Amino acid sequence: MSTEMVKGFNIDFVKREAIITATVSKQLRDPESEAYKLYSRLIKDIPDLKLKSRTHETPKKYKNRNGSITKRNQFRGLTYDRMDTYIDLLPNTESNKKIKENYGILRKQSKKISKSHYSIVSKWFLTQFPKFKTNPMFYFGYEVAPVDIHSFLEENSEQPNMDNENTAIISPDSEKIAS
Repeated sequence: MSTEMVKGFNIDFVKREAIITATVSKQLRDPESEAYKLYSRLIKDIPDLKLKSRTHETPKKYKNRNGSITKRNQFRGLTYDRMDTYIDLLPNTESNKKIKENYGILRKQSKKISKSHYSIVSKWFLTQFPKFKTNPMFYFGYEVAPVDIHSFLEENSEQPNMDNENTAIISPDSEKIAS
């Protein structure tokens, strides 16, 4: 019987240990499973075989969609609360008012069109504020043009729910557009 028959079961004969995944660990509780049969054969052949569980290993490098490689996840620590607070603290200029308005619309509409609404909002946020991770204070001294939210909503929209006839997308100009 080869070890390829059971996925998640790697055997190191030199160290006399079997490295198993959580799935194989659950399968070992069932005496009728292939994993249990393999383990019982191995114990007969190697009586001092030790079992070690494999755990998830956090990647050391992340490859972003733009192709750049970083040491950490680009969205780490970027929560709705942090985005809300950051946008609320921006100076009251015309473009920042438009950014705040766009953010509010995007938060509401992204929940209606996609199950993964956080990814839509966080992508928009990092597009609107590209220097946020390296120099967050930059935007408190400079006027920034608002990024269009419609491209984020359209590119990430899933099939609209046809059961709800009252679904409407509100444009930044506060006009209702039937979906």
